[in-house]
Amino acid sequence: MADTSRAAGLQVRRSRAWPILWVLLAAVLVAVGAWFATHPSPLPTSGDALAATTPVAVPVYLGVFTPPGDWDRDLHVSGVETSSAGDASVAVVVLVCHGGALHVTSAPGTFCSRLEPVSGATLGAGDSLVIQVTGETPGTAEVDRVRLSYRDGVQWATQEVGRPTVVTVLSR
Repeated sequence: MADTSRAAGLQVRRSRAWPILWVLLAAVLVAVGAWFATHPSPLPTSGDALAATTPVAVPVYLGVFTPPGDWDRDLHVSGVETSSAGDASVAVVVLVCHGGALHVTSAPGTFCSRLEPVSGATLGAGDSLVIQVTGETPGTAEVDRVRLSYRDGVQWATQEVGRPTVVTVLSR
């Protein structure tokens, strides 16, 4: 007669380590993918302030960022933030200049084929980022760099771009 208790003890058991290793590998892959998606290359910035002068209630347009000639990114902008400080009260609007670039002007149509609000726009090669500053009171306002919330392919981020500006608002 065969010993049945001995046959039951010869069963092959699977190691519990393999499922744990697969879960750890999947967690590492998800973490690397999440890091990649939220860390695109930084946008170009400059510390050199762009200066302009304008009378009260007359908007001035300042080109704060123009992509370099070898730019191969398309930024799909979902939001924008700006801040200003100084003794002049100013309204700041961030725009995209399509098909052109400008430095400082009060007539942006001369330099841009199309000017549109930056939220919801795409910033690519041949475009530039412009701020429209309208002084409400005389004085000087310092406008910080623009903070863009954007998507670039499968990557997304909120980063500063361009350069700061100083606008002197003159009384009429």
